[in-house]
Amino acid sequence: MNYEVKDGKLKVNVTLLNGDIELKGTSGNEISVNFDELRKGTAEEVFEISYSGGELNISQKNKKLSQFINKEEFPVMISVPESIEVEGTLDSLKGDIVLAGVASFSGKIASKKGDISVSEIKNADADVNVISGDISVAGVNGKLKTSSISGDVSVMDGKMTELSLKSVSGDVSVSCELELEDDLNINSVTGDVSVNIVKFSGDAGINVNSVSGDISITGEKPAEDKIHISQVKGEFAKFNKAFFQDSFKPMIKNLKEHLKDVTKHSFKSEVHSSKQDNQNVSQILNMVSEGKITAEEAEKLINALK
Repeated sequence: MNYEVKDGKLKVNVTLLNGDIELKGTSGNEISVNFDELRKGTAEEVFEISYSGGELNISQKNKKLSQFINKEEFPVMISVPESIEVEGTLDSLKGDIVLAGVASFSGKIASKKGDISVSEIKNADADVNVISGDISVAGVNGKLKTSSISGDVSVMDGKMTELSLKSVSGDVSVSCELELEDDLNINSVTGDVSVNIVKFSGDAGINVNSVSGDISITGEKPAEDKIHISQVKGEFAKFNKAFFQDSFKPMIKNLKEHLKDVTKHSFKSEVHSSKQDNQNVSQILNMVSEGKITAEEAEKLINALK
């Protein structure tokens, strides 16, 4: 399926239950949508597809499919001109998401169970959320917020003007230029935090909080008064309930909104299970904040939800 580009911009909303999403910039001059190995003419049985006024919408219908379709996962691959400006949402309940090689992207990327990769974006304003999976960002310039319940978060190369990273169970790694317009904030319950500053500029500072994990900041660091590190291992006096509410309550809210987006489809059992996972994660974080369990015990409980 090929579509004409409108004014160098694209609004895109893709919502899947069980499939990978790939959106990549190419040297072509059209928007091209492919559905992997689905037979010709059968894509409409699996997806609701529309394109009008520069807006592309793709959503998976349900699991009751034609007898001629034996696949259980339905990847969506979208190719766009590399100079295009993309705005919208890429959302998969169970699947990997790849976004690469476009002039700009603003919007949300979310997956319950799957890895998310974002690379080579010249101007980004992205909110990336995953429950169980890794987040990998490379060669991206602009603003970025990420949250991960169980998985590593990596931001490499590129130049960030705003950066906020939150991880419950997993390591956080940053190695890029920082031209900060607002404070860099990293919050981690369990897992190591590593920040390598390739080049630093701006008046903002760096805030890193970790309950149980090592913290390392290297490279071209700003003045010491701009770096604020809070770290305790097994002692929760400094990391009270307010810390967890301020740091992780917005994360849980974002993930619940991600699940709410798919309730418009007929995947009730899948969505109910995912909502229950989020409620369990909230309870685990509360137990850590109240000192009832350690961060290491929380990590084991969260990993058990996978």
